[in-house]
Amino acid sequence: APLEPHGLLKRSMTYAMVALRANKDVLRRTLEIFASDPTVDWEKHANKFCKLQGQSGEITKWIAATKIQALEEKLDGVHPSEVMLRELQKCVVQKTSDAANDPNSGLNVVVCGRAGSGRRKLFERSIEKQDYILNEKEQVDVLVEQATDPAVLCCTYFGWSPYL
Repeated sequence: APLEPHGLLKRSMTYAMVALRANKDVLRRTLEIFASDPTVDWEKHANKFCKLQGQSGEITKWIAATKIQALEEKLDGVHPSEVMLRELQKCVVQKTSDAANDPNSGLNVVVCGRAGSGRRKLFERSIEKQDYILNEKEQVDVLVEQATDPAVLCCTYFGWSPYL
């Protein structure tokens, strides 16, 4: 209902998700342009990643490819928490990577939601049924719950500037 909390937001997001899924090839091709000609921000991120890994060489294309893969998974209806856990498993900080692999870790609870939450229930369903794909409404519900979860908000980078 439009008068419920997040009612209009969720409805608009659902329509947007339907449109994005219907046109995901166009979006993917557009992003591949950035992957082949990375922006300054991606270059900075890649160089920082290389230094943390103790590696040298061209890693920008790998980072771009993993970001595009994450986008494709999200547009295919994979549970956002699954995608986020896979991203965290690739993290350069070993403790974060280990925690992402441990289903009982605090990080896993923050990403997937507390027991009994709608996000957790859908996550468990997607784990039980390997090919379970969220519909647009379920995916939007998960994203809104994740974005408004106090546990997630507490972990947000203190210098985050969403208004920029």
